[in-house]
Amino acid sequence: MARATVHTFATDSGWVNQRSRAGAIRTVYRTRAEAQRAGQEIARRDRTEHVVHATDGKVLARSSFA
Repeated sequence: MARATVHTFATDSGWVNQRSRAGAIRTVYRTRAEAQRAGQEIARRDRTEHVVHATDGKVLARSSFA
Protein backbone atom coordinates (compact mmCIF):
# COMPACT_ATOMS: atom_id res chain seq x y z
CA MET A 1 0.00 0.00 0.00
CA ALA A 2 1.34 3.43 -0.93
CA ARG A 3 1.93 5.92 1.84
CA ALA A 4 -0.38 8.90 2.14
CA THR A 5 0.56 11.97 0.11
CA VAL A 6 1.49 15.08 2.09
CA HIS A 7 -0.51 18.17 1.09
CA THR A 8 0.50 21.76 1.93
CA PHE A 9 -2.38 24.23 1.78
CA ALA A 10 -3.80 27.43 3.29
CA THR A 11 -6.46 27.57 5.99
CA ASP A 12 -8.03 30.53 7.80
CA SER A 13 -5.37 30.08 10.51
CA GLY A 14 -2.33 29.86 8.21
CA TRP A 15 -0.49 27.24 6.13
CA VAL A 16 -0.62 23.56 7.10
CA ASN A 17 0.54 20.10 6.08
CA GLN A 18 -1.83 17.15 6.07
CA ARG A 19 -1.54 13.56 4.92
CA SER A 20 -4.22 12.54 2.42
CA ARG A 21 -5.61 9.77 4.65
CA ALA A 22 -5.26 11.52 8.03
CA GLY A 23 -7.36 14.16 9.71
CA ALA A 24 -4.88 15.61 12.21
CA ILE A 25 -3.13 18.92 11.55
CA ARG A 26 -0.44 19.44 14.14
CA THR A 27 1.35 22.65 13.16
CA VAL A 28 0.15 25.88 11.56
CA TYR A 29 2.81 27.94 9.75
CA ARG A 30 2.73 31.68 9.07
CA THR A 31 4.00 31.36 5.48
CA ARG A 32 3.69 28.93 2.60
CA ALA A 33 7.48 28.65 2.41
CA GLU A 34 7.72 27.46 6.03
CA ALA A 35 4.96 24.92 5.55
CA GLN A 36 6.40 23.78 2.22
CA ARG A 37 9.84 23.08 3.77
CA ALA A 38 8.25 21.11 6.60
CA GLY A 39 5.99 19.22 4.16
CA GLN A 40 8.96 18.24 2.02
CA GLU A 41 10.78 16.87 5.06
CA ILE A 42 7.72 14.81 6.06
CA ALA A 43 7.37 13.45 2.50
CA ARG A 44 11.09 12.73 2.26
CA ARG A 45 11.05 10.87 5.59
CA ASP A 46 7.91 8.91 4.63
CA ARG A 47 9.12 8.32 1.04
CA THR A 48 5.93 9.61 -0.51
CA GLU A 49 4.65 12.55 -2.59
CA HIS A 50 4.37 16.18 -1.54
CA VAL A 51 1.77 18.42 -3.17
CA VAL A 52 1.67 22.20 -2.63
CA HIS A 53 -1.63 23.99 -3.24
CA ALA A 54 -2.33 27.67 -3.95
CA THR A 55 -4.86 29.54 -1.82
CA ASP A 56 -7.52 28.70 -4.42
CA GLY A 57 -6.74 24.96 -4.14
CA LYS A 58 -4.92 24.57 -7.47
CA VAL A 59 -1.74 22.50 -7.46
CA LEU A 60 1.39 24.67 -7.58
CA ALA A 61 4.04 21.99 -7.21
CA ARG A 62 4.34 18.22 -6.89
CA SER A 63 7.42 16.31 -5.73
CA SER A 64 7.95 12.59 -5.33
CA PHE A 65 10.29 11.15 -2.71
CA ALA A 66 9.16 7.55 -3.23
